[in-house]
Amino acid sequence: MKKLSIIIISVLLIISFATATMGGSVYIDHSIWGQWEYKDNEGKGDGELILSTVGLEADINNFIIGLEGHLKTLVFEDDWFDEKYEVDYTGYQLKAGWRVVNGEKFDAALIVLGYYRERDQNSDQNSKYNLNGILLGTDLTFYLSDLISLEGSLGISVDAALKSEESGETFKNDAELIFLRLKYNYLYTENFGIYLSIKSFFEKYDDEFNSSFLSSGLAVGFNYRF
Repeated sequence: MKKLSIIIISVLLIISFATATMGGSVYIDHSIWGQWEYKDNEGKGDGELILSTVGLEADINNFIIGLEGHLKTLVFEDDWFDEKYEVDYTGYQLKAGWRVVNGEKFDAALIVLGYYRERDQNSDQNSKYNLNGILLGTDLTFYLSDLISLEGSLGISVDAALKSEESGETFKNDAELIFLRLKYNYLYTENFGIYLSIKSFFEKYDDEFNSSFLSSGLAVGFNYRF
């Protein structure tokens, strides 16, 4: 129910915002493969990643604005009891940018990303975690034909922190974030298209364990251009 509510709210925000803009696209995708990996001084672990994304991007006189909502699930395997359990995340990403190159075969933009993600890992102990950060980066688009294009996005954090609350105590650690996304777009009609996306998000924390986290996934999506 929580996931459904978040999706509905995100879609309503996107639709209401899209009607007030001059041009852009609404998109939604879901992972067909995903994996996460965690490392620290004491060891490492990995498992399956499930990720759904819904978003909007608008272009107004070379000024770019965007909003994404993410639903991320990490699947853990308990080898001792031969069981699986899931940890859910909710995330949002705001984007603002300026298109510095606008050509027939190539586009380039400088972007600023605002990222926020939270999770409720253990409701019994009231354990909560949230991650937020500001990233600077670029968007690149190569138009291979009227129907096919390749996109690449890169963002590197200039300020990020992980805040956790466990049993009434609050902890905060600085973080480093790197976001990478590659997309293969095919325009099926004048307004409707499909795409294949590869996403990767790297996190490194300034804590006593020297911990890092990498999540990567392959997703299929649909977009509508307006």
